[in-house]
Formats: sequence, C-alpha cells, structure tokens
Amino acid sequence: MHRSWPLFLALLPLNFATPLRAVAPPAWSKGDPRALIHRAIHELGIGKTPRVKTAVYGKVQGKLHFPGRGIKDVPITIETKAQVGGKPSRATQIADFAEGRVTVIIVSDGDKSWRSVNGMVEPISREEGDAMRATNHPSRVAGLVDLLKDDKFTLTSLGASKLDGVDVDGVKVSYPGRPDVSVFFDRASGLLAGYHYRGKNPISTDKEVLIQWTQSGYRELTGLTEEQFLRKVGVKTDGESLLAFLRKSAAPGRVTRLRTLVRQLGDEAFAERERAQADLIKAGKPALAVLREALRSKDPEVVNRVKVCIKAIGDSDPDPAVVAVRLIAIRRPAGGVSALLDALADPDEEMVEEVRAALVFVAHRDGKPDPTLVKALTDERTVRRDAARAVLGKDGGEYLKRTGRRLFYRSGLQPSRTIHRVDGEVLMELEVIEAVPFNRFEDREFARP
Repeated sequence: MHRSWPLFLALLPLNFATPLRAVAPPAWSKGDPRALIHRAIHELGIGKTPRVKTAVYGKVQGKLHFPGRGIKDVPITIETKAQVGGKPSRATQIADFAEGRVTVIIVSDGDKSWRSVNGMVEPISREEGDAMRATNHPSRVAGLVDLLKDDKFTLTSLGASKLDGVDVDGVKVSYPGRPDVSVFFDRASGLLAGYHYRGKNPISTDKEVLIQWTQSGYRELTGLTEEQFLRKVGVKTDGESLLAFLRKSAAPGRVTRLRTLVRQLGDEAFAERERAQADLIKAGKPALAVLREALRSKDPEVVNRVKVCIKAIGDSDPDPAVVAVRLIAIRRPAGGVSALLDALADPDEEMVEEVRAALVFVAHRDGKPDPTLVKALTDERTVRRDAARAVLGKDGGEYLKRTGRRLFYRSGLQPSRTIHRVDGEVLMELEVIEAVPFNRFEDREFARP
C-alpha cells in the first residue's frame, strides 16, 4: 500500500501567500476555458501574488475504504511535514490507523531518491520517480495558476455537466508527455470542484483506472484552528478583542507569580507544597509554559509535582494567550505591534518565542518598519530590546534564519474536504484539520532510519 502515499501529499494546502490583491477576471464567457480558470483564481484570492516556498505541517482526518475487500469506514489521521520548493524535496508522514501507525519518509533527489516505510528503506528508481512526478502532474493542474502561465498547456471545453450533484463546467487540460486531466468548476461559486484523469491504480494493481478527486469546503485554513479554539474558550476573535484579551492575559506579574508557585513545590513544608500544587492546577492552561520550563529542575520533588500539575491541567490544548498571539499575526490589526510588545512585560519562554515569530509579520507597514518596534530597539527592558533586534535583523539575521520558525502567511481559500475515488469507488474521505507554514524543518525530520 505504500506506493499510494504520494497521493496523500496532494491533500494538504502547501501554497501560502502574503495578503492578497486578487486580479479581476475577464468578463466571464460561458464555456471559455481560460475565463473559467481566471474566475477560479480570482475567487481563490491568488491573483498575481507569487507562491511562497516554505515548509508546512499539515494534519488531516477521515476514513479509508477498500471496496475490493468489502472494508469501509476505516478511521485514519495523517500528519505531514514537508519541505516545499528547493532540492531535495522531502516529506515525512505519520498515519494512525486503528491497527497501528505507519511512518513514511520520502526524499526525492534524482538518482539518490529513497523512501522509508516504518524504518524499512528502499531506493526509488528513476522509472518510479518519473511515475511519481507524473502522479504529481494532476496536482499541478489543480493548482490552476500554471495553466495560464505555461504555454505548453492546451485547454479544451468539456461543456456543462454535474459532479456529485453540483452543476459544473469542465475543461480538458493536455500537456506533452503527461496524462490529460479534466477539471470541473462549480458554476455557482466558480471554484474548482474536482479533477479526473486516467492512470495506474495507486492502491493494488498496475491496471489503468479513472482516478477522481472532488473537493469542497473552501475556506481560509490559515488561522482556522486558532479561531476555533479561542471561540471554544469564550474569546472573541475580532482584532480589537484579540488585542484586549492579550493585554489582560499578559499582565505584569502573572508569570512571576507562577514561577514563585513552582519554586514552592520544593518547599520544606508539605502543606506549602500541596498548596502550591493546587494553585498551579487552578491556574490552568496559562501555567503550562512555566510548568514545562520547570521540568528541567534538578529537584526531583519539583519535577514530580510539575508532572502531576501538567497531567491534571491537560497538556493537549495551548495557552489561549499564545493562540491569540498567533491570530494577531495572521489578522494584523492596527496596534498589533504595541500589544505584542506589551505581552513581553513578564513572559515565559514560550510567549517570547511566539511573540517574536508574530512580530515578523506585523513589524512592517507600507514597506517600512513599525515605529513602535524601532523604538523598542532602545527599550530599557532587555526582552523587548532583544525581540526588536531579532525581528528587524539587527542580530545579523540569526533569528530570521533559525530553523523551525513559525510563519503566518495567508493561504487564500483552500478546499478543506476531499474525496478520492478510483473507477467510481470511494477510497478516501479526508478533511484538513490543520495547516501551518514554517520557514523550514530540521534535517532530522527527514533522516534515513
């Protein structure tokens, strides 16, 4: 089954862009292939803004079906880390089934290409590499932009039809040396509803089959997880509310009080240790960053009690203040730089890192550094001064080049739900849960076992 894994990569939104100014489409003419593509690109918000080559973490959930074996509704979660652009191209995927976990690493580097499935390494031959690239061609077509940029593409109208009950207009896309791909556009929204092509069966045999992808649930995936989480915990997500919440959450003295409680976990008096533990658990999610710092303590009593606190609080959800920082970086409301710097009044290590990453994306307006951030270069508080230096590149660019730095590019509209069929039989139904860009990942994420 491992030869189907490249298909999963196509499900994740890998193209991110800065805030977009979409290009107005030409007057729409029914059945005109180029006009259909122009309209879809316009609705997606891609415009003429270039794609950003970066790294991305993605998570999808859904179900697998094996029609030939009478098996259906197999739950699956897939997490992917991929380097987008540059050579070699690299991806690591972890898929969790009810029966266990499958870890796949694929490194594409010409004659040095290889794959690992659960630690078993095998080379990828040039022929198979060519086949994989041919498989990626339909994904390139579905990206739409290249259809108008590369004059080797030939576009032919397929007329009106229906796709999963949706009225669509179709276009046949031809390219030298690649299979024809039929793309279908939702008549109501103008967005890409799906694409079909003939190729080798990705799951079981080398028999040529009709491979079909349909997609829906278009939304801006960047910031979706953050917005959903904050709403769940009762935080409003408009710009003004986010700034007010961050200022309240990052009030001076909060982290100092939490660190004092952590030290009291090692107090000589049992009653003091118990009280401090109870107070830390009561503090909830905002205490987690300080508690994680304390796991490095040399006092075993402190470490043991910290673990009890983390378990009691639950370490699956992030600190709402950290999530607010991320959404501010994405939304970029007026006053964002000031609020982010204020969050460094009494920060924990996690907040310092999140604020720095966020400041990179709110630090400039109209191509010039924000005056508030420039002023912070001479701030008497070291943490604010260091953040300004890092974000503005005054540290020799060391911070901006640091591996694993979270990015906050806008993605434009992306399909969140995908259905994959072969000869009309459903194989996969998947939904994107998370899509987060980074500058790049550590090489160890793609290391040969």
